Amino acid sequence: MQLSALDWWVLALYGVTILSVGLAFARRAGRGTEEYFLAGRSMPWWLIGTSMVATTFSADTPNLVTDLVRTGGVSQNWVWWAFVITGMCTVFFYAKLWRRSGVLTDIGFYELRYSGRSAAFLRGFRAVYLGVFFNVMIMATVTLAAIKIGGVLLGVGPYTVVLVAGTATVLYSATSGLWGVLVTDLLLFSVSMIGSIAAAIYALRLPEVGGLSGLMAHANVTDKLSFLPDFSDPTAAAAVFIVPIAVQWWSTWYPGAEPGGGGYVAQRMLAAKAEKKAAKKAEKEAKKAAKAAKKAKNTSNSSKGSTGGAGGADPEYNESVLAKTVAALEGIAWPADKDKITEYLKGKEKQLDKAISGAWANFKKAANNSNCKNVNLDGDSKRNYIVTN
Repeated sequence: MQLSALDWWVLALYGVTILSVGLAFARRAGRGTEEYFLAGRSMPWWLIGTSMVATTFSADTPNLVTDLVRTGGVSQNWVWWAFVITGMCTVFFYAKLWRRSGVLTDIGFYELRYSGRSAAFLRGFRAVYLGVFFNVMIMATVTLAAIKIGGVLLGVGPYTVVLVAGTATVLYSATSGLWGVLVTDLLLFSVSMIGSIAAAIYALRLPEVGGLSGLMAHANVTDKLSFLPDFSDPTAAAAVFIVPIAVQWWSTWYPGAEPGGGGYVAQRMLAAKAEKKAAKKAEKEAKKAAKAAKKAKNTSNSSKGSTGGAGGADPEYNESVLAKTVAALEGIAWPADKDKITEYLKGKEKQLDKAISGAWANFKKAANNSNCKNVNLDGDSKRNYIVTN
């Protein structure tokens, strides 16, 4: 493939940008062990999720999937689509357990679950087995794919690919820790997806292809479009669909697809924000909302007094303040239109009472007021406390 000077400048700019972003987090990662390995346990869900997907999208992934579809059709993808089951279980059931464990890496879990010399031996054995033998094999396949891509697209030799790509990767990942890895994962994955879509559009517009309709009508493609395997052939269906769905997803260990998560997947879940931290943030926002509502209410009452009104609190407005406060603390949706508050609250007394009690408990805990431990206020008193605090 012939590359112009502009192509090389684009590649150089791409490499420098990724390297600079990664190195920008070096100082933050150097603040401590948790900052380096877990990014301070403060990562948002969207960055962690994108990084998980990006890490599974290595240089050999396009080659593998392309070969599966070219030789066996779309249905061949079930050999790895089946792992979506364990992925969902990991995210929705095991993620919070990993975060609550408080370990630094997934290997540290063994000495948390077990104890004594046996636990230490298991941890050491698994570290050597995965960190040396298993990862060497994984990196060998990824590097081989990178060498093939570099040779075909860039016309460079194997040693050049390994030297340049390896040096850049080691440089930003070793200096910036998980901070640099997560951010560069986001950038790399974005470029990969944009590039893949752009390449697909370009290929479809070639006169030899004839657009999407021309591609689908091609003799080499028509028999490979089935989403499911041919169940009239039990052997093929079992290998491609039945075994992956029934057995493979939970019985096969592979980085990123192991039941419960592990390795780089667990490392990212361990870097997530704590549940209590998220709850504390919601409570803080609720207090700010209640304070703003109280100020608005006082302004409204003052306005009524100056115009000869009753001067008392508008009960309907108080209901909206309650709904807003409860919504912020308990996740209950409520209409923003003040005129709809009364209608909305009808039939929700039990739900609101429960939410009020929960909100009251949260405020007591936040204030750490020992005098409130044995207080048992009625609904109106709790409501007033929530609104005025």
